[in-house]
Amino acid sequence: MEDKKLKLSGDILTFTAAFILLVVAFVAAGLYWWAIFWVSAALLLGFIEYLAWKYSGKTLSEQLGNTMRERPAIGWFLWGLIACGFIALLLHFIALAK
Repeated sequence: MEDKKLKLSGDILTFTAAFILLVVAFVAAGLYWWAIFWVSAALLLGFIEYLAWKYSGKTLSEQLGNTMRERPAIGWFLWGLIACGFIALLLHFIALAK
């Protein structure tokens, strides 16, 4: 495996800024547990992303892209799982609002 450096891109900075804004909004609204949850989730996912990059030389996004090209059925299945997760989260938020 070649010695690749993990690069800090504009996309990463934009995502990080949006995420920080989300956490600040939760804190400002007094939803401290949600803020703690999202910070914990981000740290865990960041660690998993780092490990994926360290051992494969590719980020999770690159690996998903390769899977979509090499095994489209599995790639679409993974996208379906991601979509179901977002739909479940949305339905949870809707149920909490009632």
